[in-house]
Amino acid sequence: MTAGTVIKLVFLSLAVGLVLSYFGVSAANFWNSMAELAVSAWESAITFFDWAWKYILIGGAVVVPVYVLRGLSRYLRGRPGGQAGQTEQTTETREE
Repeated sequence: MTAGTVIKLVFLSLAVGLVLSYFGVSAANFWNSMAELAVSAWESAITFFDWAWKYILIGGAVVVPVYVLRGLSRYLRGRPGGQAGQTEQTTETREE
């Protein structure tokens, strides 16, 4: 970091500090608000997952078996004779 960058950061910090002070925000008040915001965000995330987990389980009871059956179906279709009604085709190679 150059001296010019440090000077720019000091003056920018001074300007932002003056504006925040004008609105009644102190450094302690700012950091307390940030801590409260982090706690509130954490509590909101916990509340969301507490609400959502039962719906995820109900949906998974339908989605996962369908996904497995779909994969099994694709696997069986890729094998010779895997599809109903199809006969296995033989290929002949020509010797030249």
